[in-house]
Amino acid sequence: MNGRGRFATAGLLVTLGLLLAGAVSAQVRPDRDGPTARTAAPVGVPTPKKPDAPVRGGQICAVAYEDRNANGRRDAGEGPLAGQSFTIANAAGAQLAQGASGGDGRFCTPRPLPFGDYRVRLIPGGGLTNTDPGVASLNAKSVALRTEGAVTVLFGSCRGAGCAGGAGGESRGAAGPGTPTPQGLFQGRICVLKFNDLNNDKVKQSTEPPLSGWNFSVTGPSGTFSGATAGNGLWCTPDILASGTYTVTETLKTGWVSTIPGGATPTLSVYVNGMQTKTVVFGNRLAPPLPTTICATKFNDRNGDGVRQPTEPFLAGWTFTVSGSGGNVTLPPTASSGQACVEASLPAGAYTMAETGQQHWTPTTPYSQSFTLTPGQPVQYTFGNRQVPVLIFHKIVLSTAPGGGFPTAGINSGNLFNISIYCGNMAYSKLVPINGSASTLGYGGLPLGAICSF
Repeated sequence: MNGRGRFATAGLLVTLGLLLAGAVSAQVRPDRDGPTARTAAPVGVPTPKKPDAPVRGGQICAVAYEDRNANGRRDAGEGPLAGQSFTIANAAGAQLAQGASGGDGRFCTPRPLPFGDYRVRLIPGGGLTNTDPGVASLNAKSVALRTEGAVTVLFGSCRGAGCAGGAGGESRGAAGPGTPTPQGLFQGRICVLKFNDLNNDKVKQSTEPPLSGWNFSVTGPSGTFSGATAGNGLWCTPDILASGTYTVTETLKTGWVSTIPGGATPTLSVYVNGMQTKTVVFGNRLAPPLPTTICATKFNDRNGDGVRQPTEPFLAGWTFTVSGSGGNVTLPPTASSGQACVEASLPAGAYTMAETGQQHWTPTTPYSQSFTLTPGQPVQYTFGNRQVPVLIFHKIVLSTAPGGGFPTAGINSGNLFNISIYCGNMAYSKLVPINGSASTLGYGGLPLGAICSF
């Protein structure tokens, strides 16, 4: 080795010595760095990565079954339903899993979920109606996942006439059986609640009933859906609405007035975000009927033929009552023109107009007349009456004193006598008070001029 080589070797040894010295200096010295100090990793050497802690959680399984008796619970003999679609979302509404039940009726999350709160929802299809938990619960159940393993959630559905009204009416425009829910979207839903706003206060009270058979349409980013409310007043779109603003429109029925939201074409806008189910309320009440003019005319039917002649006068002071399915109303007494009228807001229906009889008069037309009222259409009826023949008897007690005349004393106020009257084959009796008079009634069927004896 020449001199130059010896110098190169010495330089290399010096360099290695410096590196070793640096490494030694990098070691932890407890007397200098403290008892808790750790040795630093060598430069360029990666720190070993700690393994991830295992996620604690469990699995959620939805089980679809055929609720044959529609009682909302699984009974013996009620088998599984295949092809029923489910979605599973977390508490924030983010959808984590979706799929359809298999031959055993089960759909389970493909991997364990962290402990937490979740919501499992059935998307009805195939002509089935959800009964467990039912439309009132929006076909969804909440799950609190707190233990490892699988949590099973039951969903019952039935088919046929026995399920009518259970799901809140028919939905048209929904995905058909076997059609997957659109991927990549947070599905939402809109439900309509329809009620009879009896007191017109624009708030649903517990005593105000739901209204069935009302048609609604929902239009928005996912298209147009339409259907009718069921017996519980509910109708819901399918669970396939993308986030966005939707317009809900009611088809107003004849004879009804909208109280919520009001107007001739009741419409509400609603924004659906993620897995939300938005419920909108529509209130209606029956429209007040148009006022109807109801009149009665009264005349003196002197010849008793039931038809007013030009020479037969009208009668004042007679009253009439109208009664029927929609209520009662009393007309004011007839005027000198023989007519009485009233403006009444009665609903359409069957009614009867009847007169209030008076003493010494007998009807020559039916005392009550039936009719069908159509709001806004005038009602007019004519009633005839004639006077009953009346006999008046007077009793006068004369004095037995010379010269006759009325007595001044000794008259017994209880001194009555009975008079019997015979008119054809009819007989009547009447007590006549002392120094008084009494009319005899009961033979109003006799014509004027009939001869009676007593």
